[in-house]
Amino acid sequence: MSSISTVTLLVRDLSKSVAAYQTFGYRVVGSGVLQPQDLPVLHDVRLCGCAYTQLLLHESSDQRVEVIEYPDCQLLAAFESSGWAALEILVSDLMQVEAHVKALGLEVIGKPQALSISQDIRAMQVIGCAGELIYFTEQLAPVAEWPLPIASALFDQCFIVVLCTHDLQLTRKFYAGLFNLPMPKIVESKVLALSRVAGCAVSHRHHISAMSLGGGHWLEFDQWHHSIASSHSELAAGIFSIGIHGPSLSEQLALGQRVVDPRSGQDCLLVKGPSGERLVCYQIE
Repeated sequence: MSSISTVTLLVRDLSKSVAAYQTFGYRVVGSGVLQPQDLPVLHDVRLCGCAYTQLLLHESSDQRVEVIEYPDCQLLAAFESSGWAALEILVSDLMQVEAHVKALGLEVIGKPQALSISQDIRAMQVIGCAGELIYFTEQLAPVAEWPLPIASALFDQCFIVVLCTHDLQLTRKFYAGLFNLPMPKIVESKVLALSRVAGCAVSHRHHISAMSLGGGHWLEFDQWHHSIASSHSELAAGIFSIGIHGPSLSEQLALGQRVVDPRSGQDCLLVKGPSGERLVCYQIE
């Protein structure tokens, strides 16, 4: 069983983004300036010297969001390029959450409504302070084919990270091999933010695939409207990378670079996925 342990965001204004996440009840557990010794797990030397703050999203799993300030990061809408597109946060009361984010002045692009896959799961889409796309999701009743964690707070854990992929088949095969899991099936679903960028009707159904990591955590792969991965050289605001805790990846070492995280002392594998997405896989011995 694997789980999402970290979501790393690049932002132009650290204090503004941190303040917003603190209003969700997430507390600061670390801050500082990224040092040269941190570079092995950062994927990019340009982040050396940048200020960062870590907030705890979920107490029992030690799940965190790390916010890194990079003032020159490029502002792109979610799904405007391939790579990590959205984080999905479990909530206990979606109507309360809607009122909260509106009071913060965040843009709501998708009002609360049931998902096309189940009437027992409702979600809304919000643009965060750094331009990151956040899905807030409420489970009204358990759904057998989509097992989710149970929210214990108004704003609970991140249980899904959404990838915008230029090649859904390749991505499914890659992650099945990386985590030694079955290939997830492809379904059709409305993806409002993707439809907006692609110029599709709101009712358009896109090809997506969701891979269960276990414990209610998932990776979702959404087929992009371009067939070639983005080649931006500039760092973009939003989700820079994710961390996954899981079983030993000794058989998958060829898929990444094995290093030791200097801040945690944990053995990990740096991976770059088919659409240019970055992830750090931490081993559970």
